[in-house]
Amino acid sequence: MTDRDSFFAEAVETLRHEVPDDLDWLPMGEVPRMRWSDGIAVDERVPRGWLVAAAKRGEPEPDAGTRQRAALFDRGDAATLGAWLLRVWIEHDTAEPELTEARKAELRGIAERAAELAKRFGRGGSDPEERYRQLLEQEDNRPAPSALPDQGLLAVVAACVDDSVGATVATDVERYFGAWHEKRPEQCRALLRILSGIDDPAAAELAAAARRTYSW
Repeated sequence: MTDRDSFFAEAVETLRHEVPDDLDWLPMGEVPRMRWSDGIAVDERVPRGWLVAAAKRGEPEPDAGTRQRAALFDRGDAATLGAWLLRVWIEHDTAEPELTEARKAELRGIAERAAELAKRFGRGGSDPEERYRQLLEQEDNRPAPSALPDQGLLAVVAACVDDSVGATVATDVERYFGAWHEKRPEQCRALLRILSGIDDPAAAELAAAARRTYSW
């Protein structure tokens, strides 16, 4: 079995259990199309399964296996995948919780049913509007999304990015540092750990500057 065959088999086995619910924020349908190093198209299940496995691994720094798999792809395609993945990771981590109209309608239904039950059993809290306002307040106090549990995806970023997109990646990370260094130091540390694994001067310079500037 070749390295490609093994990679394919692992990806299919990973996806056989489907994408975990806590990774549903990752837009699998938008994963860039990939080619092997000889230009042959890669089955779309390969990068998808790889990302799921990387997220489960949980370490932001790539191990030898991660680098070996990244090297199987066309270098330009791998770099594109790495830059895309970093962008969606950051977007998820910095997204504001959104209260959609569908969610509001769901909460109103919950409030009305709860109020009806309270009224039926002669308990307090039978005002549906009051219950609805309480549910809205709870929604507003929900914690913001965090990509930290899926920092293993950053290992794919570090293994795939090269100097063709290194400056772009460094810029994205630098912006994150500037905006979130106080509120999200753990995420910043994870990003700092991958910069040293990226073969690009801009990434190395940013890592050195971050170590001088920030206390995390």
